[in-house]
Amino acid sequence: MTLIAGFFGLAPQGAWFIPAVETAIAISIILVAADAVKQRRRADLGSDSYGLMINAGLGLLHGFGFSFMLHNILQVDAPNVWQSLLAFNIGVEIGQLMIVLVIWPFVVFLRTRPRFVWTVSSGAVAGVSSAVAIFWIFERAGGIWS
Repeated sequence: MTLIAGFFGLAPQGAWFIPAVETAIAISIILVAADAVKQRRRADLGSDSYGLMINAGLGLLHGFGFSFMLHNILQVDAPNVWQSLLAFNIGVEIGQLMIVLVIWPFVVFLRTRPRFVWTVSSGAVAGVSSAVAIFWIFERAGGIWS
């Protein structure tokens, strides 16, 4: 929804909007990393409506981010724009699946190790992701006020 809305200009047009969305995406990465480090029990994962709302919200937020990139490579009045939008969205989904397919065996391997190994590994990934996101926040947040 937000991919299409952002692409067709049905989102705020102020110069502040893109940096605000990019900053919010960076903040969302930090929040997800913190949640990963929190190490909830498996029984708690995905069982609550709060988690569903958070995931849906993150998907909508990231859809805006992708719409900005798409707007740079595809014109609104391009022929077959709907097919191009569908192909772009499918490409993004396939890319995400490819990343999961590459990483999943490694995650399964780490989960079979002693709990300490998994805790340190997931904490390291969360820490690096958060560090990059913090850098991104400072880099993008300036565009909100300028």
